[in-house]
Amino acid sequence: MALSVPVNGLEDGDKEPLIELFVKAGSDGESIGNCPFSQRLFMILWLKGVVFSVTTVDLKRKPADLQNLAPGTHPPFITYNGEVKTDVNKIEEFLEEVLSPPKYLKLSPKHPESNTAGMDIFAKFSAFIKNSRPETNEALERGLLKTLQKLDEYLNSPLPDEIDENSMEDITVSTRKFLDGNEMTLADCNLLPKLHIVKVVAKKYRNFDIPKEMTGIWRYLTNAYSRDEFTNTCPGEKEIEIAYSDVAKRLTKPSSRKDQVYRERLAYVLKEVRHSHVKGYLPTCPMASLVKGTPVSVANTNAFLLGSMPLSMRCSSADISLCLNDLATLAREDVYVGEDANRSTETASLE
Repeated sequence: MALSVPVNGLEDGDKEPLIELFVKAGSDGESIGNCPFSQRLFMILWLKGVVFSVTTVDLKRKPADLQNLAPGTHPPFITYNGEVKTDVNKIEEFLEEVLSPPKYLKLSPKHPESNTAGMDIFAKFSAFIKNSRPETNEALERGLLKTLQKLDEYLNSPLPDEIDENSMEDITVSTRKFLDGNEMTLADCNLLPKLHIVKVVAKKYRNFDIPKEMTGIWRYLTNAYSRDEFTNTCPGEKEIEIAYSDVAKRLTKPSSRKDQVYRERLAYVLKEVRHSHVKGYLPTCPMASLVKGTPVSVANTNAFLLGSMPLSMRCSSADISLCLNDLATLAREDVYVGEDANRSTETASLE
């Protein structure tokens, strides 16, 4: 799908650059999809007041002409007078430089702190939403709340230009609409799409709401929702939920003691098999069999592992065989790749 975004206030005869923005398409292949980086560039171009066209790209069936235009590149990217640009940060810098005053608005924040406000929120949110272990959920939620609180404090703290030194009134709480003042800047184009995703996804998959006590954040979101530059570049909430349906992890019940012991035993077996394979202690170890396709003596392997296992970790040959079956499964799924780059098999397979 392609659309053109007009701009108001252009004088006749003004020569506009030819700009096309390519963004990720939604689940229907046409609407705007969930991608904070796509929305970031969409908002920047809209705020700049430049004429540009937008094309949504269905990643499932990317047209051949787009593959030729930007081979190996996923949206977002732009073409500027025919030149392809693919790095989001560099595109932002480029647009701020070439679309400059007096014809176009300057979008860089006045206050450097606005650029970093809320910068940790999305990482904390990702850890929170991808977690499937109930025992760590509370700590991850606290981590997210801490970063949200920090943003709220920044939004409620008056900026220097909000304080009138000649006024008798002492301003203690900011009333500004956005990060850097009453107008959107590049900082808002970066943060708002991510903050909106946090709000929608955390509610859907964790029943988590941004606390109403965080008045600065809610004032910020309310003002954003009243601006076309945000709402008309934003994917629908359902689209965001669909995008995270495979990412958000369902919280599972805590493991029983039996399951925990089994996990410990499996981790021990994996460690011993790796060690024996590398050191050559056991030529017929399971890993050698899986890698080279040679026969393996389960009895010899069991005896070796039982003999080397600490008394506190001793288990039956049947348990060891069960562990080895799991090891074979993991190897078939390419979870275990030998001593490749110190990869943590235990973490990859047991978490």
